[in-house]
Amino acid sequence: MNPPTFEEQYEPTEASEWFFRMEDMLEDLECTPAEKVTFATRFFRGSASNWWHG
Repeated sequence: MNPPTFEEQYEPTEASEWFFRMEDMLEDLECTPAEKVTFATRFFRGSASNWWHG
């Protein structure tokens, strides 16, 4: 499994693509909603990570 990283995306379609790819992976792993947030946000990079961590 090679989860995609997410940095800053100016194109809504790119952000949506990342979201749906990550969601598909997490559904396959049968994660709870809380686990999905924890796992997905670990793949934020750059300004997305800075935003998440405040």
